[in-house]
Parts: sequence; C-alpha cells; structure tokens
Amino acid sequence: MKQRGLKRLLLVTSASHMPRAAAIFRKTDVQVIPVPCNYLSSLNHLGDLHWLHWPSHHGFEIFACWMHEKIGHYVYLWRGWV
Repeated sequence: MKQRGLKRLLLVTSASHMPRAAAIFRKTDVQVIPVPCNYLSSLNHLGDLHWLHWPSHHGFEIFACWMHEKIGHYVYLWRGWV
C-alpha cells in the first residue's frame, strides 16, 4: 500500500465477519472502509414475517454464525492478533 501511495482500502466481507476482519486491519494500522455484505439475518427482509417462527433451522444457522464469530474474536484477542 505504501509503494502505491494508498492510505485506505475497502474491506468487503460478510457482515458477520466484519468486526473481526476490521480489527485485524486496525491492528496493522491499515485504515479500512468497511463494506459488509451477505447479511444473514432475516430481519433484513422487509415485510417478511417468517422470522417470527423461532426456533427454526435458519435461526439456528444465524446463531451458530454469531457464536462462531464471538468465539473467534476472543481467540484472536487471546492470541494477540487484534
């Protein structure tokens, strides 16, 4: 980035991964502009009320993804990566 004169970069990743990914870049003093995508929450579907029927397979998938990221973040903290 220094050789090309770049000061910032777009960080495009899944919304669930964004906090951990951005923290890694911040640790290396790289300024990122977060661009989250691939939102898993069904709350993003306006007018769609199927999410009210919890528990469901989709609800457990979202929970598993959230739990994976939370544990991953603490592991990264413990290892000193963020």
